[in-house]
Amino acid sequence: MNKTIPVFVILTVVLSLSLNTIPNVYSFSEENPTDKNTLNVKLETEPETPIPSENTKLKIEFINPQTKKIQEHIDYSIKIENNGSAVFGPIPLTHTSPGNVSIPVTLENGKNTITVDVEGILFQPIPKEIVTFDVVIGEELQEDNKSQEPEEKLDTSVGDNTKADSNSDQDSSSQVIPEWIKTNAGWWANDEIDDNTFVSGIQYLIKEKIISVSSSSSSNENTTQEIPDWIKNNAEWWSQEMISDDDFLKGIEFLVKNGIIVVQ
Repeated sequence: MNKTIPVFVILTVVLSLSLNTIPNVYSFSEENPTDKNTLNVKLETEPETPIPSENTKLKIEFINPQTKKIQEHIDYSIKIENNGSAVFGPIPLTHTSPGNVSIPVTLENGKNTITVDVEGILFQPIPKEIVTFDVVIGEELQEDNKSQEPEEKLDTSVGDNTKADSNSDQDSSSQVIPEWIKTNAGWWANDEIDDNTFVSGIQYLIKEKIISVSSSSSSNENTTQEIPDWIKNNAEWWSQEMISDDDFLKGIEFLVKNGIIVVQ
């Protein structure tokens, strides 16, 4: 006589197999102080739940611990290691004028250790300060993820408003930057074209209203100030699509408004 397998047994087996095929990941949002407590650094991921081997955007904010507000004009570098092996960077020392940046990366299964070095504030060099974040992805570290889950949920709820502010900042520049501007930026960063050629590209951005600069700030007398080296670092990074258009344009706009780059 044939034996019939109960339906609930079949459903239990199918459900168990299905759960084992779903990657174990968690949403990440965390704010940590640098090792000397001069700044706090906040890191969020987009999507909130990183997926192994797929594009993830790191949203980084540098926060003044006294005012609890974003600290402008930070010189920083970043690198990522996965289980001890380098997967991103370290990038050259780079400047962010607004104090926040979005970086596209690819995270892998296991523990992704993100290290942020800070070496300057408000154009003043400081001894290097370091902050690290561990973004854990994958089934092999399931128990570690569970132990961190309550803290991560709390951080995610705190970071919702910041994420909305970041999105609104990105909406401020809706026009498409011509590809040749990015090419020029890469050439200029590598000293293949001179400053005047690069500035002519910036003039185009202002004329086409891709960068918004008031008439008073763009009609100053010629300046003898040199373009800071960190702008070339930003230009090279932008040409390689390691920072967003908005992040690069905010730095250029600051230089124009402060007369470091003069547009006639």
